[in-house]
Amino acid sequence: MVHAENFFEVFYLGLQHDPLLRQSEAEYQIALQAYPIARAALLPQLSFSASRKRTHESIEGTTFGVANSSDTYFTEKYSINLTQSLYNRDYYVLLKQSKSTIAQALAKRDSMRQDLIIRTAVAYFDALEALDNLQFATSEKAAISKQLDEAKRRFSVGLTAITDIKEAEASYDLSVAREIDAKNQSDIIFEKLSLITGHQHNRLSPLSNNMSLSLPEPSDSQAWVDKATQYNLDLLAKMKELEVAEDEIEHQRADHYPTLDVVGSTSNTDKGGGVSGAIETDNNMIGIEFNIPLFAGGSTFYKTREAVYAREKVKEQLEQKRREVIQKTRDSYLNVSSGVSRVNALKRALESTEVAAQSTQAGFDVGTRSSVDVLLSLKDTYAAKRDYSRARYDYIIATLLLKQSIGALSQDDVELINAWLD
Repeated sequence: MVHAENFFEVFYLGLQHDPLLRQSEAEYQIALQAYPIARAALLPQLSFSASRKRTHESIEGTTFGVANSSDTYFTEKYSINLTQSLYNRDYYVLLKQSKSTIAQALAKRDSMRQDLIIRTAVAYFDALEALDNLQFATSEKAAISKQLDEAKRRFSVGLTAITDIKEAEASYDLSVAREIDAKNQSDIIFEKLSLITGHQHNRLSPLSNNMSLSLPEPSDSQAWVDKATQYNLDLLAKMKELEVAEDEIEHQRADHYPTLDVVGSTSNTDKGGGVSGAIETDNNMIGIEFNIPLFAGGSTFYKTREAVYAREKVKEQLEQKRREVIQKTRDSYLNVSSGVSRVNALKRALESTEVAAQSTQAGFDVGTRSSVDVLLSLKDTYAAKRDYSRARYDYIIATLLLKQSIGALSQDDVELINAWLD
């Protein structure tokens, strides 16, 4: 028998193989390099260069008492150059900006880890619902087939009209079509789960009938909204993006500021010949270099202005994200609150339809109810089963979304859901 994978096992595969999560992990590693790259500009810059050149020199006329001379010689040169920044506002701004860049990437990565839980849960429970619908469709078809056989038997002995057979045949044909559609939907939805894990899944552990339902705590939507505006990871990432944009203004504006560096070099040049003869020179230098930018065609001004507008864009995006977070948090809170009542109500409705179906079947057996009544009761029963099944899955997703809205969704929630499975 094929092993039935549970939610934690599917989620663990997603942790290892989900392309979106791995992209965010790579983006975070890229962002981590921003700080050492920015810091490197503040550290000593040391370079070494060397060259060896062949020169053929031919002179017409008299030079140093020598007429029409020619010579071929080599010139060798090496130098070591040192630069140490003492003051460069641009470097310090970039160092500060790199910290915000890393914080933004970290929030995005953590948000994507939470998003993986949501995407896996949606795909997992959509797959369970598809399996439920396939099972319901198959069971409904079998029940209608049985009713069709009974209608034919009764018609053969004159206990029912031909219309009962036609009604049963129509219902049976529809049930066959529903089963085919349910099988197709099941195959499609399982493929969506494979997009996350990179594996094919054949059997999943079903949801237990003993799943516990609980209302949000605290039972105040505003309290959840307050937490969301403080801890929501997507909102935090956007806040850090605004800090990066503000630092970019200072980065561009820093081109107006002077720079001060310590510079030093040592070099040796060995000239092997030529009209002046062989010569070797050594040069050693150390000093302070001060630069003041005076005019760059206005590029600094316009780059700064560009950065200001970019910041304004991010500010508006932040406000949009804040409103979205508030709206989604309230929606999730209401969905969890109403989900508890909805699941309980649909459970009672299912129990009622099952009792009604049994009563209708008993009436049909004694001749007080028609075959059409039985078919309608079967339809209502399986519709109630589908609604109850979907309501339980919706409650779980709403619970996860509510925790995600406040940045509290974690692997503990994966393990809690896993405990609800058979």
